[in-house]
Amino acid sequence: ARRASMGYQLRKCAIRHKMFCAFFAGLLGILIGAWFWVQRIDEEWRSATQRSANTTELRDATLALDAAKGYYAAKNYDKAVGYYRDALAGFERLGRFEARNTGEAKLGLGLALSEGPGATLGDLKEAEALVTEAAALFQKGGAEWQDPYQRAILLAERLRQQMASGVDGVRRDPATPDEQDGTNDSDKDERAEGAPVERKE
Repeated sequence: ARRASMGYQLRKCAIRHKMFCAFFAGLLGILIGAWFWVQRIDEEWRSATQRSANTTELRDATLALDAAKGYYAAKNYDKAVGYYRDALAGFERLGRFEARNTGEAKLGLGLALSEGPGATLGDLKEAEALVTEAAALFQKGGAEWQDPYQRAILLAERLRQQMASGVDGVRRDPATPDEQDGTNDSDKDERAEGAPVERKE
């Protein structure tokens, strides 16, 4: 005789043990439902925790930005730079939802770096890069962000001209001890050419 298939045997077993199968199916359904419920609770908890962390991050970054603006207005550029950096780090962690504030922090940091009394050529280069990035962020905001976009564009152009022309008041980063002394190889050569030659008796 031909052996019965597995499906037939399972159906036959289910018919014989209806109560047990119904209980097992119900228990399985409860377990699956409980698993989905736990997963949803966990997801909601994680989402609430993230929202709370984002709220704290936004608050701290906003406070840092306000402090930076205050120090910049008081011409305390070193303090302003520090707070602008803190604000920028916070807004960048929050991502694209804080594009306006990120742009404001980049623009302010660029201003503080470039206007400090001890600004170096390296500071100007960093400031120009930051202001250019700020302009790109403001440009995405369309007409609503047109004013800060124009400010960033004009400042970036001024910084490029300032770096190209070597405006007085900008301290260049010394690369060698000779440059720190205000001398270079060409100066040394000129002095050597004009120096008297010692005669040998």
